[in-house]
Parts: sequence; structure tokens; C-alpha cells
Amino acid sequence: MDEAVLIEANMNEGALKIGLPNSKGWMGYVKDNLLFIKKAAYDPNLTYLDKVASSQCYCAPNFIELETLGEFVDLGPGETCLHTEKWELSRKDNWPAEIKELLGLIET
Repeated sequence: MDEAVLIEANMNEGALKIGLPNSKGWMGYVKDNLLFIKKAAYDPNLTYLDKVASSQCYCAPNFIELETLGEFVDLGPGETCLHTEKWELSRKDNWPAEIKELLGLIET
């Protein structure tokens, strides 16, 4: 399946970080009966640093971080830029075990 990257983080020691150009524009984390979704716009025509990653996931023994990155912008004195994230939290007694079913719920 090419629609998702699934990370099962059973970290006992050390850490793992992956990044990618995220054309879907969202990342999610399921814990027990909660689903956390983080969304940020992605434009393949923009310049992203860190090996063109617009999304990164960092897993360590004590936490998981879902990070979105905006385009590379060279700002002058007094200039600003804006990077917007949208967060969603859903509760469900039983999330689907199959990733395709879960993706179908998220992308509707």
C-alpha cells in the first residue's frame, strides 16, 4: 500500500526520526481510544528543508512528536511568515485494525 507510512513505536531505548514530503497534508496518532490528527498544507512547488520533509515523526522512549514544517523562507528585518496547523481529536471505542479502514475514516 502506498497511501500511508505506519510507525508502531515500541521504543525501549534510543530514538527514531523519519521525515517525508507529505502530499496528504496530515499525520495521526492512535492511543487507546483517541485519535489525534495534525494537518498542515503541503505544496510540492515550494522549497522544504531537511531533505524536502514537510512532516516528521520523532519517536523516543517517553514520547512521540508529530511535527509539520513550512516552506523555506528567507526573511528580512521586520518581515514575518505564518505556518498553520489544524489539530483534531476523536474518540472511538474501537478503531479499525486495518490501516485502509482507518484511512477511510480519517479522509472523509
